[in-house]
Amino acid sequence: MGLSKQHLKRRRSTRPLISASPPKPRLRGWSHAIAAFGALAVTVGLLLQTHNDLVRFASVLIFGLTMIALYGTSAAYHIGNWHGRRHTILRAVDHANIFLLIAGTYTP
Repeated sequence: MGLSKQHLKRRRSTRPLISASPPKPRLRGWSHAIAAFGALAVTVGLLLQTHNDLVRFASVLIFGLTMIALYGTSAAYHIGNWHGRRHTILRAVDHANIFLLIAGTYTP
C-alpha cells in the first residue's frame, strides 16, 4: 500500500524530518572568548620578554597571532547565531585556524 503524492507533499511541507543543525554547546563560545583575551595577554607578555631577539620575537608573534585568531574566530562562530553564507564562512575559517595554529607551533 503506497502513499499518494499529495500526502507526501503535505508531509514534507509541514515539518522537517531532520534538524538543520545540532544544538551548540552553550559555554564553548564564551570559554573561547576568554581564551582569546588570555592568548592576547600571554602574547604581549612574551613579546615584551623577547624584544631583544628578533628570531624569538618573530616566533612568538606568529604563534601568538595564530592562537588569538583561533580562539577569536571560534568565539565569534560559537557565540553568534549565524545562518547561510556567514555560517558557512565562519565554520570554514574556524576549522582552518586549527591548521594555522598547528603551523604556528612549528615556527622556529
